[in-house]
Amino acid sequence: LVGSGASKDDLVRVAKSQQLDNIRFIDTQPKNLMKSYYSLCDISLIHLKNSQVFSKVIPSKLFESMGMGIPILIALPLGEATKIVNDFSCGVIIEPENAKQLAQSVLDLQSNTKQFKSYKKSALKASTYFSRDINAKEMLNVFKEVLSK
Repeated sequence: LVGSGASKDDLVRVAKSQQLDNIRFIDTQPKNLMKSYYSLCDISLIHLKNSQVFSKVIPSKLFESMGMGIPILIALPLGEATKIVNDFSCGVIIEPENAKQLAQSVLDLQSNTKQFKSYKKSALKASTYFSRDINAKEMLNVFKEVLSK
Protein backbone atom coordinates (compact mmCIF):
# COMPACT_ATOMS: atom_id res chain seq x y z
CA LEU A 1 0.00 0.00 0.00
CA VAL A 2 1.60 3.22 -1.17
CA GLY A 3 0.72 6.58 0.30
CA SER A 4 -0.75 7.96 3.44
CA GLY A 5 -4.10 8.73 4.92
CA ALA A 6 -5.85 9.45 8.16
CA SER A 7 -5.99 5.74 9.08
CA LYS A 8 -2.53 4.65 7.98
CA ASP A 9 -1.02 4.50 11.48
CA ASP A 10 -3.95 2.41 12.70
CA LEU A 11 -3.61 0.06 9.73
CA VAL A 12 0.11 -0.38 10.34
CA ARG A 13 -0.58 -1.23 14.01
CA VAL A 14 -3.29 -3.75 13.08
CA ALA A 15 -1.06 -5.41 10.47
CA LYS A 16 1.76 -5.74 13.01
CA SER A 17 -0.49 -7.01 15.78
CA GLN A 18 -1.97 -9.66 13.47
CA GLN A 19 1.46 -10.51 12.05
CA LEU A 20 0.33 -9.80 8.50
CA ASP A 21 3.74 -10.01 6.90
CA ASN A 22 2.32 -10.01 3.36
CA ILE A 23 1.41 -6.32 3.55
CA ARG A 24 3.92 -3.56 2.86
CA PHE A 25 3.24 0.05 3.78
CA ILE A 26 5.22 2.48 1.65
CA ASP A 27 5.22 6.20 2.39
CA THR A 28 3.91 8.70 -0.13
CA GLN A 29 6.17 8.75 -3.18
CA PRO A 30 6.99 11.46 -5.71
CA LYS A 31 4.66 11.42 -8.72
CA ASN A 32 7.52 10.51 -11.08
CA LEU A 33 8.17 7.24 -9.19
CA MET A 34 4.57 6.08 -9.10
CA LYS A 35 4.73 4.47 -12.56
CA SER A 36 7.27 2.01 -11.15
CA TYR A 37 4.93 1.10 -8.31
CA TYR A 38 1.92 0.77 -10.61
CA SER A 39 3.92 -1.59 -12.84
CA LEU A 40 4.02 -4.04 -9.92
CA CYS A 41 0.25 -4.03 -9.42
CA ASP A 42 -2.31 -6.54 -10.62
CA ILE A 43 -5.17 -4.34 -9.42
CA SER A 44 -5.52 -0.79 -8.19
CA LEU A 45 -7.49 -0.26 -4.99
CA ILE A 46 -8.99 3.20 -4.74
CA HIS A 47 -10.77 3.61 -1.44
CA LEU A 48 -12.11 6.49 0.59
CA LYS A 49 -14.38 6.79 3.59
CA ASN A 50 -18.10 6.35 3.17
CA SER A 51 -18.91 10.05 3.09
CA GLN A 52 -21.02 11.84 0.49
CA VAL A 53 -18.22 14.40 0.20
CA PHE A 54 -16.26 11.75 -1.70
CA SER A 55 -19.01 11.17 -4.26
CA LYS A 56 -17.83 14.32 -6.05
CA VAL A 57 -14.10 13.57 -6.16
CA ILE A 58 -12.13 11.78 -8.85
CA PRO A 59 -8.84 10.53 -7.40
CA SER A 60 -5.95 11.00 -9.85
CA LYS A 61 -4.88 7.39 -9.29
CA LEU A 62 -7.98 6.38 -11.26
CA PHE A 63 -6.49 7.89 -14.43
CA GLU A 64 -2.99 6.67 -13.62
CA SER A 65 -4.30 3.13 -13.15
CA MET A 66 -6.24 3.26 -16.40
CA GLY A 67 -3.15 4.55 -18.20
CA MET A 68 -1.23 1.51 -16.99
CA GLY A 69 -4.04 -0.87 -17.95
CA ILE A 70 -4.66 -1.90 -14.36
CA PRO A 71 -8.15 -3.09 -13.36
CA ILE A 72 -9.65 -0.96 -10.64
CA LEU A 73 -11.36 -1.86 -7.38
CA ILE A 74 -13.05 1.35 -6.37
CA ALA A 75 -14.63 1.77 -2.95
CA LEU A 76 -16.20 5.21 -2.93
CA PRO A 77 -19.72 6.49 -2.53
CA LEU A 78 -21.51 6.39 -5.87
CA GLY A 79 -20.65 9.49 -7.86
CA GLU A 80 -18.19 10.90 -10.36
CA ALA A 81 -15.38 8.33 -10.03
CA THR A 82 -17.63 5.27 -9.81
CA LYS A 83 -19.49 6.50 -12.91
CA ILE A 84 -16.23 6.48 -14.87
CA VAL A 85 -15.41 2.94 -13.74
CA ASN A 86 -18.93 1.82 -14.61
CA ASP A 87 -19.16 3.64 -17.94
CA PHE A 88 -15.82 2.30 -19.17
CA SER A 89 -16.15 -1.20 -17.59
CA CYS A 90 -12.62 -0.97 -16.24
CA GLY A 91 -13.13 -2.41 -12.78
CA VAL A 92 -15.36 -3.27 -9.87
CA ILE A 93 -17.32 -0.85 -7.74
CA ILE A 94 -17.63 -1.89 -4.11
CA GLU A 95 -19.22 -0.28 -1.10
CA PRO A 96 -16.82 1.89 0.90
CA GLU A 97 -15.72 0.35 4.20
CA ASN A 98 -17.05 -3.11 3.25
CA ALA A 99 -14.11 -5.42 3.94
CA LYS A 100 -15.98 -8.61 3.05
CA GLN A 101 -17.04 -7.26 -0.33
CA LEU A 102 -13.49 -6.04 -0.97
CA ALA A 103 -12.01 -9.45 -0.17
CA GLN A 104 -14.61 -11.25 -2.29
CA SER A 105 -13.98 -8.91 -5.22
CA VAL A 106 -10.26 -9.63 -5.10
CA LEU A 107 -10.93 -13.37 -5.05
CA ASP A 108 -13.42 -13.04 -7.92
CA LEU A 109 -10.91 -11.17 -10.06
CA GLN A 110 -8.24 -13.72 -9.23
CA SER A 111 -10.44 -16.63 -10.32
CA ASN A 112 -12.07 -14.99 -13.36
CA THR A 113 -9.17 -14.35 -15.72
CA LYS A 114 -11.48 -13.55 -18.63
CA GLN A 115 -13.11 -10.71 -16.66
CA PHE A 116 -9.74 -9.57 -15.33
CA LYS A 117 -8.31 -9.32 -18.87
CA SER A 118 -11.43 -7.49 -20.03
CA TYR A 119 -10.99 -4.90 -17.27
CA LYS A 120 -7.30 -4.48 -18.20
CA LYS A 121 -8.16 -3.88 -21.84
CA SER A 122 -11.01 -1.52 -20.98
CA ALA A 123 -8.86 0.44 -18.52
CA LEU A 124 -6.19 1.06 -21.13
CA LYS A 125 -8.76 2.03 -23.75
CA ALA A 126 -10.53 4.37 -21.28
CA SER A 127 -7.29 6.18 -20.51
CA THR A 128 -7.23 7.66 -24.01
CA TYR A 129 -10.43 9.56 -23.25
CA PHE A 130 -8.73 11.31 -20.35
CA SER A 131 -5.33 12.04 -21.89
CA ARG A 132 -4.25 15.56 -20.96
CA ASP A 133 -2.42 15.91 -24.27
CA ILE A 134 -5.48 14.91 -26.29
CA ASN A 135 -7.82 17.04 -24.19
CA ALA A 136 -5.47 20.03 -24.43
CA LYS A 137 -5.31 19.72 -28.23
CA GLU A 138 -9.09 19.46 -28.43
CA MET A 139 -9.47 22.55 -26.25
CA LEU A 140 -6.93 24.43 -28.36
CA ASN A 141 -8.91 23.54 -31.50
CA VAL A 142 -12.09 24.86 -29.87
CA PHE A 143 -10.32 28.12 -29.00
CA LYS A 144 -8.98 28.44 -32.55
CA GLU A 145 -12.43 27.82 -33.99
CA VAL A 146 -14.12 30.36 -31.72
CA LEU A 147 -11.43 32.99 -32.28
CA SER A 148 -11.55 32.56 -36.05
CA LYS A 149 -15.20 33.57 -36.03
